Amino acid sequence: MQISRRFHLPPLALLGLIPFLAACGGEGAGQAKDRPPVRHFQFHYSVTIPGRLFEASQVRVFIPLPLEDGNQSILKKEISSPVPGEFKVEKKYGNHFWYAQFPKGYGKDCRIRGDFYVERKGERPGFDHLASKPDLFLKPNALVPVEGGLIQKEIQNLPPSGAAVAGVIPRARQIFDYVVGTMEYKKVGDGWGKGSTAWACSSRYGNCTDFHALFLSLARAEKIPSRFVIGFPIPEGKKEGKIGGYHCWVEFLDKKKGWIPLDASEAWKHPKEKERLFGSLPPDRIAFTMGRDLVLSEDQKSGPLNYFVYPLIETGKKRLSKKDGVQISFSFQEG
Repeated sequence: MQISRRFHLPPLALLGLIPFLAACGGEGAGQAKDRPPVRHFQFHYSVTIPGRLFEASQVRVFIPLPLEDGNQSILKKEISSPVPGEFKVEKKYGNHFWYAQFPKGYGKDCRIRGDFYVERKGERPGFDHLASKPDLFLKPNALVPVEGGLIQKEIQNLPPSGAAVAGVIPRARQIFDYVVGTMEYKKVGDGWGKGSTAWACSSRYGNCTDFHALFLSLARAEKIPSRFVIGFPIPEGKKEGKIGGYHCWVEFLDKKKGWIPLDASEAWKHPKEKERLFGSLPPDRIAFTMGRDLVLSEDQKSGPLNYFVYPLIETGKKRLSKKDGVQISFSFQEG
C-alpha cells in the first residue's frame, strides 16, 4: 500500500521533546523524582523436548539468558537440566546463553528450566561498551535493509530534516511518529512476525518485530545507530502469571545521552502512553538478547538466527520446534 502523505513534527511536538531532553540531563532538584521505578520478580523459562527426538542423532540445545546492564540485574540464575551444560557468550553483541549436547539415543523426555531472579528498572538513556561501536548498528540485517528504492520511498515520506529538527533525537522522534502513524498492530495471515522491513512497507501491519524493523531501517538510513532488543513482557499491575510470547523494542544512540529506548508497537497500542515510550520505558519487560542474524557459536549448524529469544534446538542442520513436539512456557512471580 502506497503511503502518500508526509508526516511532520509540529512545533508543539518539538516542544514536547523538551521535558525528555531535560530528563536526560544532569542532576537537579527533580533528580529524585525522575529516578526510574524498580521491580523485582522471578522469571521462569521452561523447555520440554520429547524423547523420540533423540533417537536419530545428537541434539544441541541453546537457551538465551537475560541481559545484564544498567537497566537490569540478574540477582540469581539457575538452569536445571538432566544433562550438564555450560554458559557461553556470543561474540558480536555479547549475548549470553546456556548450551548442552544430548547424546543420540538419550531416550527420555527432557525438561530444561531456567529460573532467574531479576531487578528491572524503568529504562532511561545510558551508555554501555557497545556505544563505542556505532558503525556496528548502522549496518543492514537480512530482513532490515538500509538502502535501495524501498527505503528511499519511505524516507521521502518523512518530513525534511532541517534546522528545526537538527540532531539525532528530534530526527529519531520523527521516524518514531511515522512508524506509529503508518503501521497497525495486528496478527493476520502469514508473513508478520519476522521483523521484515519489506513486509512492514507492503502490508503496513504486524507485531513488534515488524514495527521496529521499519524503525531500524529508516534510522540507520539516516545514520542513526540503532539496535534491536528482545525479551518478554512482564505486565504491570499483576503479581504473577503465564507469559504468552516475546516482546521487542529498539534503542538508538546519541553521542551525548547514550542509548535511548523506544517502543513503537506499544505506543500504537496505548496512544496515551506514547510520550513516555519515546526516551524511556517502564519496568514492564525483561530483556534477553540484542541483535539480528545471530551466530551463537561454532556449535550452531542451522544458520544465523533471525533473533534469539526462544530456545534454539538442533539435530544435524535441522531446527526443532513446536511442530516437532517441543514445548516451551514462560511465567513470572513478583517479588
